[in-house]
Amino acid sequence: MKLRLSSNLTKRLFFSFIALLLLLCNKVSSQNNLFELSKSLEIYFSVVKELSLNYADEINPSELNRTALNAMLGSLDPYTVFIPESQIEQYRLYTQGEYGGIGISIFLRDGKMCIAQVEENSPAFRAGLRKGDFILKVNNLELSGRSEEDVESLLSGEAGSKLTLIYRKDGSAKEEQITLTREKIRPVNITYSGMPAPSIGLIRLEQFTDKAAKEFSEAFQKLKAEKELEGLIIDLRGNGGGLLDQAVAIVNMFVPKGQLIVSTRGRSYDKNRSYFTINDPIAPQLPLVILVDDRSASASEILAGSLQDLDRAIILGNPTFGKGLVQNILPLPYNNQLKITVAKYYIPSGRCIQAIDYFHGSGNTKTTEKPAFYTKGGRVVYEGSGIEPDLVPDTTPETRILFQLIDNLVFFDFANQYVREHPATPPDDSFEITDELFSTFIHFALNHMENWENGPLAQMHEMEQFLSKEKMLSPTSKQNIDSLAYNIKKEYQTRMKMARNLISTMLAAEIANRYFFRSGEVKALISNDLTVKKAVEILKDQAAYQSVLQGTHPQCHNRKKK
Repeated sequence: MKLRLSSNLTKRLFFSFIALLLLLCNKVSSQNNLFELSKSLEIYFSVVKELSLNYADEINPSELNRTALNAMLGSLDPYTVFIPESQIEQYRLYTQGEYGGIGISIFLRDGKMCIAQVEENSPAFRAGLRKGDFILKVNNLELSGRSEEDVESLLSGEAGSKLTLIYRKDGSAKEEQITLTREKIRPVNITYSGMPAPSIGLIRLEQFTDKAAKEFSEAFQKLKAEKELEGLIIDLRGNGGGLLDQAVAIVNMFVPKGQLIVSTRGRSYDKNRSYFTINDPIAPQLPLVILVDDRSASASEILAGSLQDLDRAIILGNPTFGKGLVQNILPLPYNNQLKITVAKYYIPSGRCIQAIDYFHGSGNTKTTEKPAFYTKGGRVVYEGSGIEPDLVPDTTPETRILFQLIDNLVFFDFANQYVREHPATPPDDSFEITDELFSTFIHFALNHMENWENGPLAQMHEMEQFLSKEKMLSPTSKQNIDSLAYNIKKEYQTRMKMARNLISTMLAAEIANRYFFRSGEVKALISNDLTVKKAVEILKDQAAYQSVLQGTHPQCHNRKKK
């Protein structure tokens, strides 16, 4: 049976498509705009018309339109995206620092949606949902085969609206049903503020929402009131960014008034803006160390990069993500929106922090082949590779086994089992890993090694299955495989014991998260964090600190050009 498009649906397709083309038509010269736009629309609607009249089966015009839009935008950059009405609530966090939902984040595990995090005092938490539980249905819709983005859209919605979940508790086969009311969820900006060493402050900033600078200032003033500070560590690891003005406001606390922090440059003149500090600083001389990693992006890179360019702080950690593109969210007909890249960020030295050039396809160029820029004091820095730290943290041979345990969710699963066996909240968030608990964890990890993705025992199991299928598994071969598996487990047991300090820190953090949420987890991590200890060491040694900023420190990669 042929399906004809309704007049209303045709209008919706038309307005959505033409709005996007009008917004994107500056990709071609102004003389060709009208012709190219008219030609594209004519071809597009001719295709839709022929499909609606002649395709062999029934089609869904809305889905076809969404596919066309996504394909068009997908040819540009990953940050320019069409936002349907159903996903607008998710993007409210981007502009307003809050969203309507039940307070959980999810990830796909073994084909099912697993809860990765539960916000404190959220509807989900009060209803008893916890990390590791599986969401099976939302409003009677099966989640099997759906993407994380699709499920997040189902979970999000206007505050006050209801949704019904079918879920399964971690460790249980029983399916349960619950109805929740969505609320305004405002994620926490600062998850830790304290002193990891005498007179050394540390503030952990998770994101840059509209209250980030205010909360950062309050946390900093509280630290100053406790004790005179000799230095401050700003932890931006894992911070994916947020609002530009919040990053500038935080930089302003440490940099004199009237200093250029970041500028944006786009094809449209109205997108070219410069952001200067507008207030007198509250701590213009306080030594600073900024911690970053490969998930520090956007506003995090502006904060770290501008302080590096001004020789105002030492950057410690791993190279950052490299997101130097500016997005605006623009309205479209029928309550849809478009998040579109409109410009690039440039920090005080004049460099752009964007790592991948989506416009010219030259994102694989090595750092040394990219343009060199110079900090205020003459240290060399490079464009096009995010923010390269001044110093990298010390590494240990045990790091590899730690990442294997993290990647295979061993800490995640063990913490879930632990909290099932110990449901009562401990009296405080100072969690100690005893010898007995560490031994229990090793036993747990070894018993689950066969489930590790691409792990040695999984590969041996595949080989054993192959030999058995081909009728090549002799008793001797089977005995050799079993012996090798035993020796591999013994070797991993030895390695885990060697990495006890690292593993204990991560284990304590994962368990603390179950009782005290993200803030408890971060506190546990910071208490024995090697990178934090390195930052404290630098701040306590002012000669070393100044030598890094002057480009003379032997371990500093961006030494001053002679």
